[in-house]
Amino acid sequence: MAFPSSHVAASGVTAMCALRFQGKLGWLVTALAVGLGLGAMYGGYHYGVDVAAGVVTGFVAAAVARSLARGYESRVFGNGALAHSPNVAGK
Repeated sequence: MAFPSSHVAASGVTAMCALRFQGKLGWLVTALAVGLGLGAMYGGYHYGVDVAAGVVTGFVAAAVARSLARGYESRVFGNGALAHSPNVAGK
């Protein structure tokens, strides 16, 4: 057993990014991430608290990464020009 569950944290970050940038596909990725967490508990690899801490760790990591990216973007490009570029978001 490991606290927190790092693979649940990684799947949480992936799910958050998929929800943010991929729309409907994001919901599928989120369902898979939830399944991974439930499977880790069902298989006896992690306790519920390990999975919950992994989810929180993943959400915090995603929030920190987003904040750092915004700070970098404003320093390099000014006024968030990169975020509003249609080519970057793939739209």
